[in-house]
Amino acid sequence: AAGLPDSYVWLFGYLFQEVLGNPDNQAVSQDVMRVLGRQATSVEEYVERTKATGVWNQAVPQSM
Repeated sequence: AAGLPDSYVWLFGYLFQEVLGNPDNQAVSQDVMRVLGRQATSVEEYVERTKATGVWNQAVPQSM
């Protein structure tokens, strides 16, 4: 499978089929509200807010 080790292929299959594909793991909970005292942030909101900071535009030094 694309040159990946068998253990990686197994892990990806397990994660997508058993973890993400399990309806019990798809329910939205109120854990963020209980722990942080605020509503959870959507991925879209997080991306827009973080994008505006410019942090993703920083140059990363390349090692030699």
